Amino acid sequence: MTTERKNTAMETKTTVAEYLLIRLKEIGVDHLFGVPGDFVLGFFNQVLKSEIKYVGTCNELNAAYAADGYARIRGVGAFATTYGVGELSALNGVAGAFAERVPVVAITGSPATMLFRTRPLLHHTLGDYQIPLRMYEKITVAATQLVSGETAPAEIDRVMLACLTHQQPVYISIPADVVRMKCNRPDAFIFPTPIVSDAEALREAIKEALVMLDKSQKPVVIGDVELIRFKLQKEFAGLLEKTGFPYVTMMLGKTVLSEHHPQFIGLFEGDRSRDYVRNRVEYRLPFIRLVLSCVPD
Repeated sequence: MTTERKNTAMETKTTVAEYLLIRLKEIGVDHLFGVPGDFVLGFFNQVLKSEIKYVGTCNELNAAYAADGYARIRGVGAFATTYGVGELSALNGVAGAFAERVPVVAITGSPATMLFRTRPLLHHTLGDYQIPLRMYEKITVAATQLVSGETAPAEIDRVMLACLTHQQPVYISIPADVVRMKCNRPDAFIFPTPIVSDAEALREAIKEALVMLDKSQKPVVIGDVELIRFKLQKEFAGLLEKTGFPYVTMMLGKTVLSEHHPQFIGLFEGDRSRDYVRNRVEYRLPFIRLVLSCVPD
């Protein structure tokens, strides 16, 4: 192979860690939270060379919560920890993001792939090396362990797309020997396409809602967190403007619109609500509870 061909081939290649960092930057992550640990040090060395700024935290749970808060403001967040003790410390933060629909990318620097096969007695392990992955599968919308430079790009793109599509956390385990494996440089990231309603189902839903409204005496709209996560505040404000209906929010949807909005009557928290709000929402005639029910499969 000539020198020119070698240079061209090198230009089309990158490392798995660099690929992941490019993708994070592309989807809007400018800061990566985390705590160093031996299995993740190789990945962190690549972070320090990248355009993403590393922000160290006191412990891994702090990192998870910091990424959660970052995602609520910026649209997506990420943190990185070491295998076993580190990622298990962050577990509650990721579970909270899963429950409240916050898109967070949880990255674990894990032992080399050979160790997953031979399973030697090693610090920070639980005997079965796949236990952390199985735990994270329960509290993320997509999870993966990268095993080679050939398959890593597709896996990274798969979980990133799931994170943005579902607005929920994802998990990526990157073994120490995979960090610097060569892979193809990424093409432009394909962001989720807007979900298009089924026209017939939409007509049926609107018809049913209009029948309910026609029979109602005190309609009230409840705006919940999905309106925020899927960036539907403008559409929600338009509905309120056209109908003139009063609205409340639940705790997670508290910031869907300004609480100075003239149609806002308060926060609905069941028995903990102010009497007027509780009585208005629990009035025993039909009311509208507006949440995003058609989330992606």
